[in-house]
Amino acid sequence: APIGSFWGYVVEGIYQSYADKLKSPVNTEFSYGPGDLKYKDNNGDGKINTEDMTIIGNPTPDFTYGGSININYKGLELGIDFNGVYGNEVYRNWGGTESPFQRVNYAAFKINRWHGEGTSNWDPILNQGNRVNYVSSTYGIEDGSYFRFRNIQLAYNFSRKITSGIKAKNLRVFANVQNLKTFKNNLGYTPEFGGSATQFGVDYAGGAIPVVTTFGLNVTF
Repeated sequence: APIGSFWGYVVEGIYQSYADKLKSPVNTEFSYGPGDLKYKDNNGDGKINTEDMTIIGNPTPDFTYGGSININYKGLELGIDFNGVYGNEVYRNWGGTESPFQRVNYAAFKINRWHGEGTSNWDPILNQGNRVNYVSSTYGIEDGSYFRFRNIQLAYNFSRKITSGIKAKNLRVFANVQNLKTFKNNLGYTPEFGGSATQFGVDYAGGAIPVVTTFGLNVTF
């Protein structure tokens, strides 16, 4: 298995009723009922337990990429640096696996939670006592691919006709923006999460990346 692979249960949906529970494989690890996550019987033995846990995601991208574009036209300069990754997963710990007893608020997507038969087949019931919903599973797996504009700079170099009037050799103004936009598919602030050599790619609700805008003036006499 790839280093750092995520391990857990495969979610097949949500128990919609007690009849649904009775006709499904028995989960011998937890108490559960309508509104709780339904896990896959991976080994086909008719019950759900830790033997059914499997690799549910890989935090290592299939490939990473990056590049830069520089355009010059008369006195204008435009420079764009970008990077991204493709083909990896991240594990969203918040809104799922984190201890429900430490929570002081719920994520906005919990509005879509199960609150009656047919209301949701993915976001489980809100109940801190239902521990079956707080174990590692595909419920926390998200796409980690992203594309980011790392740096964009627009500059203008004034002509010698203008600079000679102020007895300057060069006059340049610029605007620079770092981390202008990240195109991503996960719910967290960022798709990038560090860790150790063997455990990484876990979103603990941190990692917000600020947009930094600077303006400057370069004068050479």
